[in-house]
Amino acid sequence: MAIQLQNVTYIYMEGSVLSQAAVSDIRLEIQEGDFLGMIGHTGSGKSTLVQLMGGLLQPTGGRVLVDGLDLGDKKQRKAARPRVGLVFQYPEYQLFEETVAKDVAYGPHNLGLAPEEVEARVRRAMELVGLPYDRFGEKSPFALSGGEKRRAALAGVIAMEPRYLILDEPMAGLDPMGRKAILETIAGLRQETGCAVVMVSHSMEDVAQYAQRIAVLHQGRLVKAGAPGEIFQEEALLRSLGLELPVPCRLAAALRARGMDVPPVYTEEALAAFLLERGKHV
Repeated sequence: MAIQLQNVTYIYMEGSVLSQAAVSDIRLEIQEGDFLGMIGHTGSGKSTLVQLMGGLLQPTGGRVLVDGLDLGDKKQRKAARPRVGLVFQYPEYQLFEETVAKDVAYGPHNLGLAPEEVEARVRRAMELVGLPYDRFGEKSPFALSGGEKRRAALAGVIAMEPRYLILDEPMAGLDPMGRKAILETIAGLRQETGCAVVMVSHSMEDVAQYAQRIAVLHQGRLVKAGAPGEIFQEEALLRSLGLELPVPCRLAAALRARGMDVPPVYTEEALAAFLLERGKHV
């Protein structure tokens, strides 16, 4: 089971004098249960790529397969779409029902599920994102805080029970506490449901903290993909693409420049653990 991008190209306004390739010859695979972080400068093709994964756009060249279903085929695309949940920037703008429970139920209801199954999914999704049904179900979504609105919108996608959860800058506009809450919610969802996560982010720290693999895009092309430790060792490459290393990487480099033998680290926890252990022997 996987999302497979097979030499995928997408050209906006193809055939016109304004045609432009948004992504070119992308080869990438997301296995069920993966956590893939996607990074790249503005205009690198990240948002186009997630729309291709969700079947909202059809590739100009190549194929996108979801569990073997070709999104270029209308019938197969219809079968594949419930397997992929898309969450865009500011998903709370999509809230529209009079209660949170009704909003979360919208997707499952449109799947034609029995009312009792819809309610069960709504309750479970709301619990998973930290909005208990008994407390929040009858509230207006517009009476929630910014972070709660974001979680309610996420619950509406989770209630569809996708195998692949694709998030395009899900923390945009949130304060640090709100960002952390959403990230922990996403990580918890993956652990609880086993779904794969593809997360587009401009935050190197967020990607370093949560992703198992990272895909680096630049000008519509996949430059490199690998584990965080592998990606963040490529400081010269990332800087050439207009990307910064995570803060812990930069702190570790500064300490090495001062003569401290610091191993390669890219998360706050790893750097703190090293410094604490070293402090015991000073």
